[in-house]
Amino acid sequence: MEGPYRYGQASLTGRSTRAPGRADGYFSLRKLSGRVKRPCRLADTIDMRDNAGMRIPFSRLGRGASAVLTAVAVVLVSITAAMSTSATAAVPAPTRLSVPTTVENVKYGGTAGFAARLTVAANGAPLPGGRVYLQQWVVNSWRSAGSVVTNADGVATAYATGLTTSRLWTLYWPGNAQFPASRTAYVTVYVAAQVKPAPVRLTFYYPWFPDGLDHPGSNYHPSDGAYSTADPAEDTKQIAEMRYAGLNGAIFSWEGQTDAFSLRLSTEIAAAHGTPFRWSVYYEPEGQGNPSVTQIQSDLNYLYARYASDPNWLRINNKPVIFVWPDASDNCSMLARWAAANSDHRWYVVQKEIYTQPYRSCVNQPDAWHEYAPANRVAVTPWSYSVSPGFWRKGEAAPQLARSVSAFDTAVKAMKASGAQFELVTTWNEWIEGTAIESASEWASPSGYGAYVDVLHNELGSQ
Repeated sequence: MEGPYRYGQASLTGRSTRAPGRADGYFSLRKLSGRVKRPCRLADTIDMRDNAGMRIPFSRLGRGASAVLTAVAVVLVSITAAMSTSATAAVPAPTRLSVPTTVENVKYGGTAGFAARLTVAANGAPLPGGRVYLQQWVVNSWRSAGSVVTNADGVATAYATGLTTSRLWTLYWPGNAQFPASRTAYVTVYVAAQVKPAPVRLTFYYPWFPDGLDHPGSNYHPSDGAYSTADPAEDTKQIAEMRYAGLNGAIFSWEGQTDAFSLRLSTEIAAAHGTPFRWSVYYEPEGQGNPSVTQIQSDLNYLYARYASDPNWLRINNKPVIFVWPDASDNCSMLARWAAANSDHRWYVVQKEIYTQPYRSCVNQPDAWHEYAPANRVAVTPWSYSVSPGFWRKGEAAPQLARSVSAFDTAVKAMKASGAQFELVTTWNEWIEGTAIESASEWASPSGYGAYVDVLHNELGSQ
């Protein structure tokens, strides 16, 4: 880590001289009114009497062979109080930001939690209220990565999610009316890329059948006829076909706790028992309005209690995974609702890309992003790579994306080569929009699986 880093009236300059596996370094603290320079080992605690009685704690962290993350916190204090014109200017009591620097083993794409406690230096009393911001240093600039509010004890916990590379992070408290002094803690996070997980290959699954085949219907004809997704035998057959296609699991379209079709999720999960196949859900209520934080929490608690402990539920970093479908008008405020509903970070949330604002600039970032755009042969985010066989919604005069087995094969090859965390096929059985890949009379094949499933099997093998 190297400086300078400037906040208010102080800046941290210099370069860490740490050798690999060591935590020794030299930094200098520069004030606008002067310069105080003291070499230190990171095991020391130094009293900087020239700087309003602040203390800069450094913690030595061993870096064992198994450790994949080391957090080194450097607390930088700046007094930003406005000085009165009188001879005796009132300076507010300084605060101190304390950040534990414990070693954690965080895998590629994992989550690291930074706990901070804001206290009044004079008496150690907790700072009541205030918002702590998490930022990350990426490509020579600071980018927002979330914020949390301190509790009654002055404690706030921020999370770095989806870690894929070593980065410098900050926890920054800008002060409030009662305690104007701002505080920043720097945390350097090291991530071991060699533990990057294998891609998760999933498809989108819809439980609306046979009803959807009658109304509004489809331009195509499933090889299994007007099948029912409530039939355990049909569910078992489809899971076997998805595994033949090299898919690790499926994302079930879920519309609520009392929705009749959504209740079929129990049958689907039961059909996967005894296999490595995993299920997640596509949270559709977000695309049908703006559910409140309370409603989202209720749905998350319901899904967690009813399904998420099942061994056939998809988990990443030991968290159950949920995908979210937004509506066309959703913006960063939608992410704020989800951050509040999932404040304990119990769920691994994968949001769909939004278009009203630059989605990666929003403060409350999810664990990952994906795209669902089957009218495009390929759709890519930094976390996902999606492929589509075609798109022809019932009632439309012509396809928005014409079907082509050869074009699909090319797209699947590119998806496999991408190394994306999520390799997604849109879709398994959305017959109404004509994006299904399961067998139909229009693309039946000698294998019995259909031409598009054959492509996936030839490229990805079986699961």
